[in-house]
Amino acid sequence: MVTVKRIIGLALQEIGVIGAREEPTAEDVADALDYLRMMLAAWSVDNLLVPAVTRETFDSLGQRIFTIGAGGDFDTQRPLAISTITIDDGSGTEHKVDYVAENVLDGIPTKDNVADYPRYYHYSPDYPLGRIQFSAIMKPGYRVYIRSHKPIDESLTLTESMSLPDNYKRLVLLGLAIEISNSFGKAVSQELATKFQYSYTTTKRSNAATRVPMLSVDEAMQQPRPYD
Repeated sequence: MVTVKRIIGLALQEIGVIGAREEPTAEDVADALDYLRMMLAAWSVDNLLVPAVTRETFDSLGQRIFTIGAGGDFDTQRPLAISTITIDDGSGTEHKVDYVAENVLDGIPTKDNVADYPRYYHYSPDYPLGRIQFSAIMKPGYRVYIRSHKPIDESLTLTESMSLPDNYKRLVLLGLAIEISNSFGKAVSQELATKFQYSYTTTKRSNAATRVPMLSVDEAMQQPRPYD
């Protein structure tokens, strides 16, 4: 098990702050941990650096507008972005809900009607709770499946193992070494930069290969228009 403290120690070794069998000071560990948390938070806004797309199931609750996040209507970690939403009709058949921009959803004149399966949704990643709006009120008792991109968990303790795939450990180690180098008065070597770039590129390429982008077209763009 590679703990967070061990990764920090290896990053400090990588830039020459400590030797191979030396222990970092408590102050150095604390500083590096802050940098590690900020780095993971920054990586989270890049969908191809997030390790996986999360699929979760919620109850429809008979509403049109839902909050999502810790303590929200959909009580989970707040998503940065939503990939797809589908609704199960109880027979195992899933009905896809299409994404539209907020102004398109606002332009739908009747949204307070009750429908088995709303046709459209819009997600606003508000903070601390995101907000999902549907084009109609969902009947209660249905299951809502949401695929989303969640932030990389940066609530780390020194003694725990990072909850990331094994291939991320090297990427995090090398990225942290670069992140902290300036504050520790160290230059980033060409070798370190090359190793990080290789790990960074291969990780994003691997993630991209398993994620097919979903193309959604706003309803407004599908309306016929006379040609002048």
